[in-house]
Amino acid sequence: MVYQTNSDSAFITGKTHRVCQDYARSDPSGQYTLVSDGCSASADSDFGARLLLKCVEQNLNNPSIALQEALDASRLLHLPAESLDATVLIARHVIEESSIQVSVYGDGIVAAIDDCGEIEAFHIEYPSGYPQYLSYNLSEDRRNRLKELTDGNKCIITKYKIKDKISIKEDFEDQITSIDTTFTFLTQKYNLVAIFSDGANTFTDSNRVSIPWQTIVAEMMNITARKGEFIQRQMNWLVKETAKRKWYHDDDFSMGAINILPLEQLC
Repeated sequence: MVYQTNSDSAFITGKTHRVCQDYARSDPSGQYTLVSDGCSASADSDFGARLLLKCVEQNLNNPSIALQEALDASRLLHLPAESLDATVLIARHVIEESSIQVSVYGDGIVAAIDDCGEIEAFHIEYPSGYPQYLSYNLSEDRRNRLKELTDGNKCIITKYKIKDKISIKEDFEDQITSIDTTFTFLTQKYNLVAIFSDGANTFTDSNRVSIPWQTIVAEMMNITARKGEFIQRQMNWLVKETAKRKWYHDDDFSMGAINILPLEQLC
C-alpha cells in the first residue's frame, strides 16, 4: 500500500524565558519535521538552535555536515561554538523503507499513534542533566570532560503506552551512551508520529504541582483535523487551554508531527 504524508510543527516560549530557545521546522509535504531545544546555560543558544536546525533541514541524512555548516555560519555571526548546544530531533519519511524514522540527539519525547488508537511514547532523558548534543562532536576535549564528569553520561529511554489518557509504563528501559538514538515506525502500523522537546516535562498547575508529560503528549496528539498547520492550531489551543486551566510551563515547548494516510483514503 502507498501512503501519503503531511507534517507541521510549532513552538512556544516558556514562562521563565525571555527569548524562546526552542525552534521547529517541517516540510508541508510530510518528508520531515524537526525540533530543536537550545541549552539555557549556553550563550546565544536561541541563535544556535535555529542555525543548527536550518542546516539539518538541508542535510537530513548527514547531521555531521549540518553541524559543520552551522558552525561556519555561527562564526560569521561571531557566535561562540557553544551556541550550538541544542537538542535536535529529526523525523523523516523514508519512502523506500515504508517508515518514519526518528533520530534524537539529546533529550525529549518521541510518540506515535498506532492503528488501535494507542500512543506509544518514548521518554529520553539524561540523569546527569547534560544531554548529548551534536555540538559535543566539535571538541574532543569537551567530550572527554563530559564523560569524566558524568561517568559516561548514560541516556535512559523509557517506553509508555497511553490509552484514554491513562499511561502505563511498559517493560522496556534502555541505557545507552551513543550520541544518536533512532526509532522506526512502520507506516502500515502507525498514523501519526510526533516529536517533542523536554518542555513537556515542565507543566504545572496553579499549586505548582507537576502535570505528567504523558498528559501533555496525549492532549497534543488528540488532533481531529490533520491538514495544513495542524500542529500550530493544536499549539494555539494549548495556549488558550492552559490559561483556562491555570497551568504553566516554565520551559519552552515545541512539537513536530508527521501525519500518515493511505492514498486510498485521500479525498
